[in-house]
Amino acid sequence: MKIERIEAIPVEIPLNKMFSGSGYRVASRNTIVTRIHTAGGLVSEVYNGDNRAHGRDIALLVRMANHAVAHSGRTVDWVHMAGPRYLRSEDERFFAPLRDLDVGDTRVYLGIVLPIDGLAGLRRRHATASRFLDGFGVAMYCGFGRQPGRDGSETMREHRDVVTALRD
Repeated sequence: MKIERIEAIPVEIPLNKMFSGSGYRVASRNTIVTRIHTAGGLVSEVYNGDNRAHGRDIALLVRMANHAVAHSGRTVDWVHMAGPRYLRSEDERFFAPLRDLDVGDTRVYLGIVLPIDGLAGLRRRHATASRFLDGFGVAMYCGFGRQPGRDGSETMREHRDVVTALRD
């Protein structure tokens, strides 16, 4: 499958009123919609949002992963699925849709490492997710870009330490 073009479409939605906190002010919501086109047509459309309202469960990500792997036309080595943004660690309803994940030999990484509650929180989320999916890896909730730490090396060390401790 040859990629013919990739579109990155910026979207800015002005807010009706200013949203602010102790050190920031937000006048609009911003995101990027990414579309990947091949000779066979549009194969992927991803909303890369900054939306702070997250889904009640992981069902949409399960459906997206199933579709992507089934229609990729090639081996998919791994998929990353963001976990709960906040501390819904023991909420089985969030992780229950993992029962429907059908990605064959594709390795699954759940984004259940959250710096706000460390190893204890990771263990709770891992135990809950394990009721619905076996043999998955763990990763940061949504990549490393927004994580705390003085620099990327510190963030990577913290991630390594927590994940290593989970195996022990």
